[in-house]
Amino acid sequence: MDIQGYRFNIASREKALCDKLYKISPVTKIDEFEELLLDDIRLDEVILSELNRDTIEHLNGMYRCRNVNMLSKYLKRMVIS
Repeated sequence: MDIQGYRFNIASREKALCDKLYKISPVTKIDEFEELLLDDIRLDEVILSELNRDTIEHLNGMYRCRNVNMLSKYLKRMVIS
């Protein structure tokens, strides 16, 4: 972005969430991961459903982090449910 001559980068929602998940201790069970997203981080299910799954999948390959991998699996599960 460029505001009044100052340039800066703003992360997408997907990148910001992956950054947050990268810093948190790994979660191993999907129900614990759902609790992490909805209760601890306090994300809304509507916002989660609006995330770009292709972007998450791309970031998953770059982070190589259990929580980001779990996010990818969780979002796929949301589509099926």
